[in-house]
Amino acid sequence: MNRKISIMAASLLIVAAMPQAEANEPEVIGRPDIQVVDGKLTPEMMEAFGRVSGPQVSPDRKSVLYSVEFVNLKADKGNRELWVMDIDGKNQRQITVTPESENGAVWIKNGTKIAYMASTDDGMQIFTINPDGSEKTQISHIEKGIGGFLFSPDESKILLIRNIKYGKRVVDEYPALDKANARIVDDLMYKHWDEWVTEIPHPFLADVTENGIENPIDIMEGEPYESPMKPFGGIESFAWAPDSKSIVYVSRKKEGMEYSLSTNSDLYLYNLETKTTTNLTEGMMGYDTNPVFSPKGDKLAWLSMEHDGYESDMNRIFVMDMKTGEKTDLTENWDYTVSTIAWNPNGKKIYFIAPYHGPSPIFSVEVGSKKIETIAAQMCDYASLAPVDDKKIIALRHSLTYPDEIFLVDKDSDTQLTNVNT
Repeated sequence: MNRKISIMAASLLIVAAMPQAEANEPEVIGRPDIQVVDGKLTPEMMEAFGRVSGPQVSPDRKSVLYSVEFVNLKADKGNRELWVMDIDGKNQRQITVTPESENGAVWIKNGTKIAYMASTDDGMQIFTINPDGSEKTQISHIEKGIGGFLFSPDESKILLIRNIKYGKRVVDEYPALDKANARIVDDLMYKHWDEWVTEIPHPFLADVTENGIENPIDIMEGEPYESPMKPFGGIESFAWAPDSKSIVYVSRKKEGMEYSLSTNSDLYLYNLETKTTTNLTEGMMGYDTNPVFSPKGDKLAWLSMEHDGYESDMNRIFVMDMKTGEKTDLTENWDYTVSTIAWNPNGKKIYFIAPYHGPSPIFSVEVGSKKIETIAAQMCDYASLAPVDDKKIIALRHSLTYPDEIFLVDKDSDTQLTNVNT
């Protein structure tokens, strides 16, 4: 009997001493196993769709980087993984398999590396990997993490979105009341939708060195304004000049009641050498967003609404000559709002997406003549633009019959590249 007890005790000790990595390892959420019954579309089937997003064309125009996210309903959580494929859709391969999502992935180092954000114990940080998924390296260690990043064209600098403290707190006014959970409210906007406004995002510029990302500096230090603007603004609110000497950011520099009622945002040019800021859209009273420099940097395009306070105003495409400051409305004869813009690689045209009689086709407008041409118009919606060359575009496309997939778009022809949900 004693011998049996000793054997059982030893066995328990061995089991207890075994590595628990597999048991404790977080689940990697992938494609759920959903059964189709009688060909009916159910909410569970819709949640099982893969969410394709973020297609990025490589610098050599030979590959596409993109993301696919799946959702676990019971865990109430999604997981986004990175994929790479050839520009014609061949050789599709998943390059990350992790329990935490990879976000905002872009090509760097002339296509030899990929940079992205992932969650850590200290918030979202930046990592790099090879295009085959090897050599994962964390290159940022920013306190409390970041909300987005944008490398300068020469990759010597990087813009980081970081939250800073905003507003008065009880402990600031009364240090002895460090456990108080009251709030000091003496102006708008103390709450935005479902969150108390205790922090706001600011753009920081940092050096990119062999040791990683260092010396972040707030280029709006001391300013009580957001950039990007809540609730929808993101990394599209920033644009590096091709020479890496300046950056444009979007902000609505107002406070209190004026901030809560106004939609008058502006584009600001920050010069890295002089550390000066210039309002590029002073006198334009509507919502100015989404700045994009032309390939040569001689022009800046953006989306602009005309009227202050009118949230449903029409987006127009404006272009500024960076030497003369002259502004031109390229869509003054176009009666539809614009949602997305991207320069043609030769800098002579701008591609854009606009709702048009139901669907959302892709159009182009010539910068010189303002001539608008339809590039792709199917019974579907296009959702993103990544020009490959002067004729081809990588785009997301969806309709009432299928979710987003990646297509190679040429004038009057579309080729589906991904089949995540078919």
